[in-house]
Amino acid sequence: MPSPSAGSHTYTVAAGTEASDLKLTVTAAAAQAGRCTRPFSLSLKDGAQVRQPFRVGGEGSGKSYVVTVSRGGRQIGRKVLPLDAGCGWSYTSRPGAGRITYALKESGQGAAARTITLNVTR
Repeated sequence: MPSPSAGSHTYTVAAGTEASDLKLTVTAAAAQAGRCTRPFSLSLKDGAQVRQPFRVGGEGSGKSYVVTVSRGGRQIGRKVLPLDAGCGWSYTSRPGAGRITYALKESGQGAAARTITLNVTR
């Protein structure tokens, strides 16, 4: 899974009945920006069943990826996903229940790097 985006993050760490908040500030690594050359990867497999909301992510090359979300052949969403300093990307989705298709491609490229259809439940 890709690293967290730049900025402040709070995580809850739990062990048994004890829990504590851990606050972190992630800085952007400007030297890495735009130099990603990793092969495209995707954290979910075509046909997977997921419960919403869910997060999909991976790694890639270039500067960003474009995700296009469709239901029954009709586009219901589109977003540009910038690559982080570790060449990772992530997308949190809550499209409603049903069969949802996600097409991901590197920005500026013609063909989709990967298209998957997920079975989304509530």
